[in-house]
Amino acid sequence: AQSIGGGGGSARGTGGLFALGGTGGGGGAGGSVTVTTGSTAAMHTSGQGAHGIFAQSIGGGGGSGSSGGGVVSLGGSGAGGGNGAAVTVTHGGSILTEGNLARGIFAQSVGGGGGSGGHSGGLVSLGGSGGTASTGGNVTVTNNGIVETLGDNASAIQAQSIGGGGGDGGTTGGVFLTIGGGGGGGGGSGLVTVNHTGDLQTLGDDSHGIFAQSVGGGGGNGGASGSISAFAGVALGGAGGA
Repeated sequence: AQSIGGGGGSARGTGGLFALGGTGGGGGAGGSVTVTTGSTAAMHTSGQGAHGIFAQSIGGGGGSGSSGGGVVSLGGSGAGGGNGAAVTVTHGGSILTEGNLARGIFAQSVGGGGGSGGHSGGLVSLGGSGGTASTGGNVTVTNNGIVETLGDNASAIQAQSIGGGGGDGGTTGGVFLTIGGGGGGGGGSGLVTVNHTGDLQTLGDDSHGIFAQSVGGGGGNGGASGSISAFAGVALGGAGGA
């Protein structure tokens, strides 16, 4: 079961004496996902990567800002990504997976990454800022049943919330003054909770009984800049995102 937000559209490029790049469209949010199995439910998978229960909510990535080119140009800003929503799994039956990378229960919420800022070039040019990333939602797994995995890298329960990465700032090139765009900030992550009263068994290598993590997204890179002035050109790189 999954819900995935759509990605934001990228803006088109511009040109002229004064060129202002358009801002990208924002990514759509993922919806909440809930999976519940009763005490009589029985799941058995045998292929690689064939999870017993797979539940995720993923926000769409933000669109990139457009590039600009002119005497004075400003690259468009990247848009923010969509948030991941809450994911809830309640399991009361039995799960058996045989393949590698086949987790018994895999639940995650992931925030969408920010779009990249637009590039620019001209006598004076400013790169667009990268879009701010969005947050991963809360993830809750409750296991009252039996989960068994036989393969490698096949945890019985894996629950995670991951914030999206910030968009990179736009790069610039020009003559007198060029300033790279700032990177967007990384997104926060949500609360991860695992409630367990059942039975877990893993037989493969690197297969955890319970693996739970909450990881914030990294900030975007600042945009590079360069000046080709023979006299007093100034070029400043953009700041990285937090």
